[in-house]
Amino acid sequence: PIAVPLVQKDSVPAGLVPMLVFGFACTMSFCTGTSWGTMAIVFPIAVPLVHGLAPGDDHLLTTTISSILAGSVFGDHCSPFSDTTVLTAMACGASVMTHVRTQIPYAVMVAAAGVV
Repeated sequence: PIAVPLVQKDSVPAGLVPMLVFGFACTMSFCTGTSWGTMAIVFPIAVPLVHGLAPGDDHLLTTTISSILAGSVFGDHCSPFSDTTVLTAMACGASVMTHVRTQIPYAVMVAAAGVV
């Protein structure tokens, strides 16, 4: 795995990896507007990374996979570049930024609760 040497076993506590991956997936999908594209990029990086940091820890692997999925959907839901955001705004007769501003508080609240 290429990503494992970048993060040494002693430098990042393995328990923080799901939260870091979640933040990375949120940011990436928000900036690109695609959840599927984010999942396609993050899965091959994060899964080998977790396996290299904590081999055999199925709980950590499961929570990291969940973080990838949740972070990708969060960013896609809030992104002004997302096709679903644009189509929803058009269908409602609202501007894209108005729709984004109404969605972000709810999504951030749920994301913060999920991180805790």
